[in-house]
Amino acid sequence: MLKNYFTIALRAFGKQKAHAIINIVGLSVGLASAMLIFLYLHSELTFDDVFPKGKQTYRLGFKFTDPKGNVQYNTGMGGGWGKRLKDELPGVLDNFKSSTYGMPASLRARNEDRILLTEDIAWVDGDIQKTMYFPMIKGNPEKALSEPNKLVLTESAARKLFGELDPMNQEVIIKHPFATNNQELLLTVSGIIKDYPDNTHFNPKYLITFRSLKPFFQLPPGQTFEQLEDDMLNGFFNLYILTDGSTNKAKIEKHMTKLIDEVLKANPKIREQLGETKVEPLVRAVPDIHFDRDVPWANEGMGNKLYIYIFAGIAIMIVLVASINYMNLSTARSGKRSKEIGLRKSLGSQRKQLIQQFMLESFVLVSTGFLIAIVLVVLSLPVFSQIAERNIPFTTLLNPWLILSFIGLLIVVSFLSGMYPALFLSGFNTIEVLKGKFSFSRGSNLFRKVLTGFQFGIAIFLLILTIVFVRQMDLMRNSRLNATGDQLLSIRHGGTADYSRYPAFKNLVKQDPDLELVTCGNHLPRLDYFGPLQTPYKFPDLNQEEFKWNTFNVDYDFPKTFSLELIAGRFFEIGNVADSTSILLNETAAKALGKSAEELIGTVMTSPHVNGYFDYNYTRLRTGKIIGVVKDFPYKSAYQVLEPLVIDPTPHVIDRIVYVKLPKGKFQEKIAFIEKQWKQVYPGIGLDYWFVNDEFNRMYKSERRIASMSGNFSGLAIFITCVGLFGLASFVAEQRTKEIGIRKAMGASNGQILWLLLVTFLRLLSFATLVAVPLAYFTSDKLLQNFIYRIPLDMFTGLIGFGIIALLTVVTVSYESIKASIANPVKSLRYE
Repeated sequence: MLKNYFTIALRAFGKQKAHAIINIVGLSVGLASAMLIFLYLHSELTFDDVFPKGKQTYRLGFKFTDPKGNVQYNTGMGGGWGKRLKDELPGVLDNFKSSTYGMPASLRARNEDRILLTEDIAWVDGDIQKTMYFPMIKGNPEKALSEPNKLVLTESAARKLFGELDPMNQEVIIKHPFATNNQELLLTVSGIIKDYPDNTHFNPKYLITFRSLKPFFQLPPGQTFEQLEDDMLNGFFNLYILTDGSTNKAKIEKHMTKLIDEVLKANPKIREQLGETKVEPLVRAVPDIHFDRDVPWANEGMGNKLYIYIFAGIAIMIVLVASINYMNLSTARSGKRSKEIGLRKSLGSQRKQLIQQFMLESFVLVSTGFLIAIVLVVLSLPVFSQIAERNIPFTTLLNPWLILSFIGLLIVVSFLSGMYPALFLSGFNTIEVLKGKFSFSRGSNLFRKVLTGFQFGIAIFLLILTIVFVRQMDLMRNSRLNATGDQLLSIRHGGTADYSRYPAFKNLVKQDPDLELVTCGNHLPRLDYFGPLQTPYKFPDLNQEEFKWNTFNVDYDFPKTFSLELIAGRFFEIGNVADSTSILLNETAAKALGKSAEELIGTVMTSPHVNGYFDYNYTRLRTGKIIGVVKDFPYKSAYQVLEPLVIDPTPHVIDRIVYVKLPKGKFQEKIAFIEKQWKQVYPGIGLDYWFVNDEFNRMYKSERRIASMSGNFSGLAIFITCVGLFGLASFVAEQRTKEIGIRKAMGASNGQILWLLLVTFLRLLSFATLVAVPLAYFTSDKLLQNFIYRIPLDMFTGLIGFGIIALLTVVTVSYESIKASIANPVKSLRYE
């Protein structure tokens, strides 16, 4: 019986090749899209799964809340916190600490001159294998980092540093502005590990034992390096603790609160500096880190569960569109098989058997599409990995859970696609179809129209969401700081180069007439994991209130280089010595002072010397004046509220970047020129550069990924819809062949016939738009609420969405419609 069903199914496909091909194309593209989305969701939902005991591993930090309710997080800890928790809290098995320091280190093989600059270094405990993922290929995992001056490389780092040479026991020289105080440290390669997967927040390429830094620390009298490691007050480390499962987050927070009180009581100076600021423990289980968007646990690419739901929804919509194609085309083509069904019924076939037959046909067709989809996934996975900015290896396809998901997808799509056509086809009246009186019922035609309208609705909904997200990304990227971000070259200066030589370097660069705009300032934009730049300010001409505002430490050319817009007053003037103590304010700062921009010009300002975060020296007061007010510009993420900002013409001691505006079309030439001047002024120091636009891309890495993926998958959903429309248009034209012939015989023009066929689909599109647009606007509004700066939702977006889908509908349907409209009416009337 089963063999007979297969034979009938294959014969049916052979007789209706075009119908089968259209169905298979729609199904295979839809299934491939859903599978790729599953792969991405799997990568996100298994983030940090490489941790041996992730659910029992917690990362620690602090939460600071000032009296005004402003919250700041600090994920840097003293090593003593882990030691105290291990010694005092039952259930804590071990602790692990690592430090990244920030800023790149210079690396080179001992016998080579080629210098590599990298930030992918972790200074770690020697027993890393007890707590962290440490996939060693060469070397002993227990001894590789047990001694100072040992270096473990990932496979890719080893190739980059040594090429095809065996890296084991090779010597490497490292120099870092902070970790080694710009002195050289000789290391020996003691191990090679696999590259860490992209979906983990702990993924260094170079691992060095922290104790290698012992010679470079200037310790207070009487303190040993070991005591420094166990100190409670320094913030060197990213700290993890491993538990046996009996100690939960609440117990850890409770004990840390007790330790915080103890530390503050023993250090009254720190308590005084904090003032009324409340300090609380911050504890996160490793699996929760990726989706914790409030705390900058990792440098970039933090996850967002909202986007998980969005892509799951897109996958469901694409599967529905592909399934609807099958249902529509199968029921539309049912007239071709009406006599076959009537004959089989008259020979004794039961409806149950016919349902089984048509469900089997659905399964065969969907399975064919499924196999093609797997091929498409394999072929497109490298491209998809680039779009998703996530390395998804082919071996992921062999994951048991994904295999089960794909099998479940096959079964669900087979059922969705086949059930209605099977019930519809098996329900034909035997006598009527054998007499040739078969016709589509009003209900079946209505149901098919509803399905087509539903497809249109999904296409419009996804398209509008994509347009909104792309426009929002454009708004965020095209802020005042990034208006020419693709031309602004950023060169790392603080911590690597001597500021006293900066004027000489600037003058050499400006000798090139194409490089007139050169400035120095803080690292911009301010990424979420950067530390605060707060400075206390008073304005005695107005009141005695102290304002702790963010400060940009820049040189005189900063406003001009970044094209800041002046509201009142003036910018800094080259050669004006008085301007060295003057400041600019942004609009928000001016509003906080309760005066108009013009009224604030000339107002006196005082501020203390800044020793470090929350550490201010009020015995060294500085006095200056407000000389200008500039328009607000987002200098941080669009998720963050714009705060008062002071622009101060005195570059920062450490946080210092040189910005050079390059002319378009000459990037390589000008970078080579800049590098030549750099080597002349700063010999032996590597040139580390990037574009401001690159930093904005890093800031919005997740959003850029979502916009790109949404656009691609929305396009695929629209493509599948068009494939279905093409098949449906050919059926409608065929079904109305006789009517078209009569109309043409009565004098109807080709244009009128064309409109007659098009209007059916455009009417469905219009009804779908009335439903889809409000839903899309409602969803878009909910999505945009996450952003402080967001685009307005106007009717123009909906009109664009409708216009694009309408144009694609006309193009898709036109071929069959035009063919029908220009057909000879004599042939049409001889139909049947």
